[in-house]
Amino acid sequence: MLEAGYGVVRWTFDPLQARNAHFNLNKLGVVCDRFHRDFYGAMPDKLNQGLPSDRIYVEWPIGHDRTYKRLRGEDRSPSLEDAEGEGIAYLLRSDADRPGRLAETKSASHLLLEIPRAFQELKARDAKLALEWRLAGRAAFERAFGDGYAAVEFLRASDGRGAYLLVPQPRPGGAGTEPLREAGEHFTGAKPL
Repeated sequence: MLEAGYGVVRWTFDPLQARNAHFNLNKLGVVCDRFHRDFYGAMPDKLNQGLPSDRIYVEWPIGHDRTYKRLRGEDRSPSLEDAEGEGIAYLLRSDADRPGRLAETKSASHLLLEIPRAFQELKARDAKLALEWRLAGRAAFERAFGDGYAAVEFLRASDGRGAYLLVPQPRPGGAGTEPLREAGEHFTGAKPL
């Protein structure tokens, strides 16, 4: 793809699917800062039926060092316990099985956005609760991305919980001309793109 002149590959995925989040962010090294409500409209297939088809839009910078390190397994994400130990605030956190209220987190250097452990299992067990999570996730991603954050990691806890790690991004034309996604370097150990 690089030989053909493609430096970035883009696609969407369901932000409540923890396995997809882990694969896309941790294994491939994608970053995302855009959210789309009901991107595909009503979808009658088994995985999507009955819920809005909300998606996050990801970018995979295939020519960057971080991507190569992720693909080789040399650059691993920290654990969710590590992030909690650092005092990173939750924008959205689970309250038992339910999504909690969105927290006030203005100007935080990093944020956590928790999603259900196994969204498809939750959906099969309780469609109303799955819709609560869909709408809470929507509100959280829209707020975070609207405030200039990007998801750069998906962190897992030893008990199976999972959360996106969000970091602020420089605004176009604003102060701070560092490369996009560099803000995550300090906590994650990831090198700037």
